[in-house]
Order: sequence, then structure tokens, then C-alpha cells
Amino acid sequence: MAAGADPITLVEGVPTGWDCVVAEDGASLTQALLVDRSFAWGTPSVSQDGEYTVGSESQTVTVTNPIERRTGSFGVTKALKAGTPEGVVNDDAVFTGDYQCVYNDEAIQSGTWTVTGAGAATLDPAATGLPASTICSATEDEPSEDGLVDAGWTWLDPDVSDPVTVESGSTPIVTVSNAPKRVYGSLKVTKVFDGDEVALED
Repeated sequence: MAAGADPITLVEGVPTGWDCVVAEDGASLTQALLVDRSFAWGTPSVSQDGEYTVGSESQTVTVTNPIERRTGSFGVTKALKAGTPEGVVNDDAVFTGDYQCVYNDEAIQSGTWTVTGAGAATLDPAATGLPASTICSATEDEPSEDGLVDAGWTWLDPDVSDPVTVESGSTPIVTVSNAPKRVYGSLKVTKVFDGDEVALED
């Protein structure tokens, strides 16, 4: 019975002095009755523990159905792509980016992430307590060339995994992967023969 609804008569004509026990059939509390899976039914309670002795006057039994919120978290992890040469990416290379979490078609939280080297990023603010079914995504800022061993390397475009869906008690992860690539140039050599300059290109 919804809050504020009129009481209903369950049984009429019960003899005075009878002891009655009232309980709720939990099977009737289905997920379909709630707006989405970020809500869940808690343990129902019955006034006076559901135990009543029928008297000369009618009595009201109150059954309370609490509704709980299901929440989870979200994280970002930095990875270097397989095949990245050893020593090309500095151990103190810093990576940064943004994240956004959307629930019920509305952005409910956004912020930035940062990490030194590979591993779990730090989110600001932390993406915790998000309703189940929230969808979170991430993007990356262009990494600094200072994170590479020398000017002979540059960064390829990052690979960012698909948005993830938060579920109760879970922490789904978006992975941002980076890889360096070699930078090549050309060399021009000028050779002098008997005072004449001859250009040789490689």
C-alpha cells in the first residue's frame, strides 16, 4: 500500500481474542515496480512484529517497504600498448584527461583524471556513489612529448575503450592506451669537388 493510502480491511468477522500474524509476501515486490535498477527493495517491516490479538475495536497493521539506492564507482586506467619499446616512455611521464558520467540522460558528474606512468588514474572528484545504470566515458589530453626519451619519438593517437555501465558494488574501468612512434627525417649532404658544390641527398 502506497504511503498515505487509505487502510484496507483484510479480514472481517474475526472472533475477539484470536491471535493473528501479518506478514508480507516478498515475491510481490518485483524490480518492475521501481523506476530502474539503481533502486531496490529493502527488508519490509510490520508494526508490532505482525502479531496482533483481535479486540472489540478494529486495529491497523502498518507494513513498511523501504527502498534502497544501488550505487557503484567508476575508474580510468592508463596502459602502454603492447610492443612499446623499453625505455622510450619515461617512468615519470604524466597523462591527463577528462571523464563524464550520465544517468537518465543527464550528466550527473564530471571531472579530470591524472596518472604518472601506467596504472590506475586519480579522478578529481572521485567517481563514487554513482547510481547503477550510470554510463561513464573518458577522453585524454594530448600527452606531452616530455614523456618520451628524446625528440626521435612522438605519440600516436590514443585508444580509449568504450563507455562503461556502473552496477551495484562494482567499479568498471575505461582504459586509455598510448604508444610512441619513431620520427624520421631526411639528410642532405653537400660534397665539394675542386671548388664546385655537389648536393647529394639521402
